[in-house]
This record gives sequence, structure tokens and C-alpha cells, in this order.
Amino acid sequence: MAVERIRCGMVNCWLIRGADGSVLVDAAVPRYKDQIYDRVKDCNVRLILLTHGHPDHVGNAAYLAERLGAPVAMHGADMELVKNPKGRKLYADTALGKFLLGGTERSLYKPHKFELSVAFKGGEKLDEYGVEARIVALPGHTEGSVGVLAGDEMIVGDAMFNVLKPTVARMYEDRDVMMDSVTHIRLTGCKRILPGHGGAFGVERFFAGG
Repeated sequence: MAVERIRCGMVNCWLIRGADGSVLVDAAVPRYKDQIYDRVKDCNVRLILLTHGHPDHVGNAAYLAERLGAPVAMHGADMELVKNPKGRKLYADTALGKFLLGGTERSLYKPHKFELSVAFKGGEKLDEYGVEARIVALPGHTEGSVGVLAGDEMIVGDAMFNVLKPTVARMYEDRDVMMDSVTHIRLTGCKRILPGHGGAFGVERFFAGG
């Protein structure tokens, strides 16, 4: 099994490739639809998994589902967020977080429509989609944020960022819940964190001494 990064500007999609199929994690924004499709079209994608409902992660879900013939999955708690991206308030407590939040509110809050085929809650295994991985609930950035533990690597969506340096989520709905999720990431025993923004990093870069 291998996890590959598909870089779409400031947003990452991740492709988990197994012996019997692949899972595409996140769908970026519409301008990257052809780039993503060309990258994964021959990879037997059996599931499109969205880590949370923000527009920069779900923008191509409908397009890719149709082109690839793959179902779309996410946590059910974020479906209303997809329909109404301004319906739940985000907060930020750092200068960079507030800057990113301002840009998000100005440019990315556009609703997207797609059919949700599978609703995860956390703990589900993805064997039936061809990969040895499991869903991990990571609420806080959004109520329905999830990650994927694949071997010793963990795709965390926006539960953690690597913009300038590895950090907890720069923006969040509930900071205390988000911090609990970051602790949970550590407790999974993963060795490498794959965020929704920025490059992958080893857990020791953030958790050393913590």
C-alpha cells in the first residue's frame, strides 16, 4: 500500500493505493478537476472520501464521482456544511489563521452539490474499497472532520496544517475539541502526518517533548 500526494495549489488530495483498489481523499477546488482526474483515472478508485465539508476539499466531488464511477463518502455531520458553507462559524486565534480565515470567507464559500453515498462516523475500515486503512473521527476544525490511518501514515484533513510549520488547525469551529483530536492523532501511533495544506511531516516535528 502507498499514499501519494496530489498537490492542487494550496490544497492536497491524497491517493491511497492498495492491492485491490484505491481511495481518493479530498477533491480540491474546481480548477484542478482535470489534473486530479488525469492522475487517478487508471488507479481503480473505488471511493472518494472527503475529510470535511469545506469547499476547498469537496469542490470536485460530483465531477470525479461521475467520471470515476466511485461513491462519495464523508461524515454525515458535515453535509449541511456542504450545502451552506457559511452556516457554521469558524474562528482563528493566530495572525496567520485570521489571515487565512479572511481569504476563505471572501473567496471559497461557495456551496457544491453531490450525492453522498456513504456516511462515516469513525472507526470504519476501508478494506471493501481495496485498501488497508480505517477512518478516524477528528472533530474540531469542523464537527464532521475525519482522517484516515493507513499503515503508519495518517491523512488528517485540516485537523493539522503545515503552512510555514506544522501546527494544529489554523481555523476551527471548536478549539477544545480540535485539541482533543490532535491528541488522538498522536495516540494512533502514526509516524507521519499528511495534512490538507502543506507537505507531510513526521510526528516528532510537532509532538517532540509534548
